[in-house]
Amino acid sequence: MESAFVAAVLDRELPTPAFLGEAAAPRAARAFAVYRNNYRVNLQEALRVTYPVTAQLVGDEFFAALINVFVTSCPPRSPVLIEYGGELPAFISQFEPAAAVPYLADVARLEAAWNDAYHAAESGSLQPSALGGLTAEALAVTRVALHASLQLVRSSFPVASIWELHRSPSRDPALSWEAEDALVLRPDAEVLVLALKPGYAEFVTALREGRCIAAAASTVLQDVVDFDTGDALVSLLSWGAIAGLDTPNQATTETC
Repeated sequence: MESAFVAAVLDRELPTPAFLGEAAAPRAARAFAVYRNNYRVNLQEALRVTYPVTAQLVGDEFFAALINVFVTSCPPRSPVLIEYGGELPAFISQFEPAAAVPYLADVARLEAAWNDAYHAAESGSLQPSALGGLTAEALAVTRVALHASLQLVRSSFPVASIWELHRSPSRDPALSWEAEDALVLRPDAEVLVLALKPGYAEFVTALREGRCIAAAASTVLQDVVDFDTGDALVSLLSWGAIAGLDTPNQATTETC
């Protein structure tokens, strides 16, 4: 009974479920049609709120058609609307009509990351001064706890710049169209979206995997020879991306 109801809500071609009354009864059919329409409209509006730039990039008509297919194939798993739509970026990457906008799925991934960061648990942040009492040897073997809201988005397109351009139309529209990594986090009340320098995303990924600072930097330097570990650490601290430091009592690079 429940599965039949859900199927009828999702598919407007299906008739009113018989257990609600006679399928042909006008009153039951009208009431169910209103419910089904409101259900879809509420989901569509929730997705427009979460993915405003994605919607701008393709226009209202295309986005409405995209969302209509998505809602049918990916119904909510939770009654909380703010949790809905996380699968949309992956859906877009497989949605053939969206192939004409090859960066659309990555922009959607950035907006999903923004939404996740906005709703993440509260977390404290360290200041750059936190590094002041550490020797170079101690710093090398220190492990980092990243902010609870931190998200990474890696793209073959200038995803952070595209997002910012559509959020702030007064910006210079010139784009380099090179690959861009974005850091998304909410250290305070506002969500930050930051385009990263080369190597920063790999560094953050290694730190998140539990590697000490020296090991994380070593991983990055294999591909980015001019990577500046100190600059990256100070940047992460100044952005509020680091919540804690774990330095062994006997700090030697061999314990890293």
